[in-house]
Amino acid sequence: LYMEESGGQDGFWTWRTTSGQGWLWTAADTYPFCYSAASSSWVYFYEIPGMGLWRYDFGSASWLSD
Repeated sequence: LYMEESGGQDGFWTWRTTSGQGWLWTAADTYPFCYSAASSSWVYFYEIPGMGLWRYDFGSASWLSD
């Protein structure tokens, strides 16, 4: 993850290179939900023990493995 400092306390943008996800916005009160600038939709991150990190993309209504 590469973080972009915005100077605000409400949340932050981060650049995620995995699967070309690009810029994601999140905050302490919204994570594990993140807003994706690339898909203009929300994604939900979920770690499944033994299966790794997964994300649900609300825009495409699908689960994707990272």
